[in-house]
Amino acid sequence: MVGFNGYQVRSERAIKRFWTIVQFTYVFAMYLRKAAFNLAVQCIRKQKIGSIIEFVYRETTNGTSLEQIKNELQVA
Repeated sequence: MVGFNGYQVRSERAIKRFWTIVQFTYVFAMYLRKAAFNLAVQCIRKQKIGSIIEFVYRETTNGTSLEQIKNELQVA
């Protein structure tokens, strides 16, 4: 859904913090897109992927190596 897979909480404070983040994410996405939550998330994901593609394109046209790009994106 939003990327909280594998997120583990142990204390009451951590649980409250987790749900605050979830609620904020939900409201923020809907506010930005003025649409249903799932449509807002899809739109935000598409924009993020588009930004990554643009970044990679700019870096390759500037002569940056693939290894450097991977390091910058923290996928190396």
